[in-house]
Amino acid sequence: MAQQEATIHRKISQVKTKKSVVLNLFSISLSSLEIVFNMY
Repeated sequence: MAQQEATIHRKISQVKTKKSVVLNLFSISLSSLEIVFNMY
């Protein structure tokens, strides 16, 4: 039972890290878009 819980926690943490990576990429692309718009 404890092994199953550990696996679930590991999966949850993996999903959280994936979400944070996606959010970081999203914010980076947004800021680069702002820079491009400011140039024109």
